[in-house]
This record gives sequence, C-alpha cells and structure tokens, in this order.
Amino acid sequence: MNRAILYSTIAAISLVPAPDAGAQRSAGESVDDTTIAVSLKAALVDSDAVEAGRVNVEVYKRIVQLSGYVATDEQKAAALEIADGVEGIAGVEDALVVMDGKRSLGRTIDDETINGKIKLKIADISGMGEAIGVVTHVRNGEVLLGGFVETEQLRSDIVAAASSVDGVVKVHDRIAVQP
Repeated sequence: MNRAILYSTIAAISLVPAPDAGAQRSAGESVDDTTIAVSLKAALVDSDAVEAGRVNVEVYKRIVQLSGYVATDEQKAAALEIADGVEGIAGVEDALVVMDGKRSLGRTIDDETINGKIKLKIADISGMGEAIGVVTHVRNGEVLLGGFVETEQLRSDIVAAASSVDGVVKVHDRIAVQP
C-alpha cells in the first residue's frame, strides 16, 4: 500500500472524535492528541520490528495507550520504545498482550462474533458517553479491553459486560481511568 494513502487514512480516522470527547478536552488538546496518534502510528508502520496492524493507538491529553495482541516480547518492547520516542507524549501506558500463534478461519470468525457482542453490550452501559475511547480486541476467546474512561465504575461495568459474553475465556482489563 502506498504510504501516502496509508498516512492519509490514519489521519482521517484519527480525526473522528470519541463520543463526547469535546466535553473532556479542549479543541487544542484534541488536535494535539490527533497529531501524536498519527505520528506514532506512522512510526510504528515504518518500523520493521513491530506489526503495526496489531497495535492500536489511543491518546487522551497526551497520554498514549498502546493496546493489542503482539506475537513476541520483542515486538512489545519495540512498540513501547517507539512510543517513548514520539515528541509531545506525556506518558505511555502499556496495554499490549503477548500472544503468538495463528488462528483458523473458524476461530477468527468466532473471535469477531464475540467482539461484536461485547461492543453491543458496552454500548448499552449507562454512562458510555463518558467513555473517552474504549477499544476491544479478541483473540482465541481472550478479550483485551483498552482505552480511557472517566470513572472506575464505568471501567468495572465494561469489564463485567465483556466477561458476561458467551465464548469469552479470559478478560485482560487494560482500561485506564482518566478523569
């Protein structure tokens, strides 16, 4: 894929604000966060040490959270090191989980079905408008929850919703509470 198209796509996706994001941060903070996210994702794409497609980047008030399933400890370390090198970042939160192995087509479909059910349950939680950005990843029935919320109660409700979905084997809770 042409890098210019990739960077344009990353920039366009990053400009879509999270629900009620304007209520938690100023326009300037949103622009700063978007700039950081695009810069970091581009750095991850340029790296040979990281599978950038497996790493999600969330930014809230210059705090970066990397989430996703990576194949090795070396990939995890490389992603975190790259994030530390991006200008403007106030801190980096590690929500990466090392899980190697390929999935069959059937397992991938099962994981995507579980992910869809989790997202529907999360959308029904009262107070989700306060969620700054919650991401879900499912691999081999294990759920990784990442992103930012404003309250511990909301984080707890999201974890409970994910845990209640049939087929979930384990939940990795990496949601950060950022008031």
